Amino acid sequence: MTEKQVEGFHEAIQQMGRILFEYVASAMGTSQWSRAWFHVLNNFSMVRVAMPDGSINADLGPPSKGGFFTYLNEVRATKDRFAKKWHGFKLFVFPTGECTVEFDYNESDPKFFDS
Repeated sequence: MTEKQVEGFHEAIQQMGRILFEYVASAMGTSQWSRAWFHVLNNFSMVRVAMPDGSINADLGPPSKGGFFTYLNEVRATKDRFAKKWHGFKLFVFPTGECTVEFDYNESDPKFFDS
C-alpha cells in the first residue's frame, strides 16, 4: 500500500468510528453503555451495544446516514492491498469517543449470528 492509500484507509476508519459513535450515543440517549461495535464479515454486518451489566443490545441496525457505507466501501476496497487478506472487521467505539478496529482473517465465523 502506498502512503496515500494508508492515509485514506485510516481516514475512512476514523470517519466510520465518528459516525458509529454519534449514532450509538444518540440512540442510547441517557442509557449507559460500555462499548458498541460494528461487525462486518464478507457481505453481512451488525451493530451490537454492550451494556454495563454485561448484556448485549442487538436492537440497532447499522447507521444509514453520514456516509457510513461510503466509508465502508472505501475500507473494503483496500483489503486486497494488505499483506494478509482480511475478510471482515469489528469497529469498536466507547462512550469516551475512542475507537479501535480488529480485523478478522477467517472467511467464516459460525458464531457471527449468535448475538
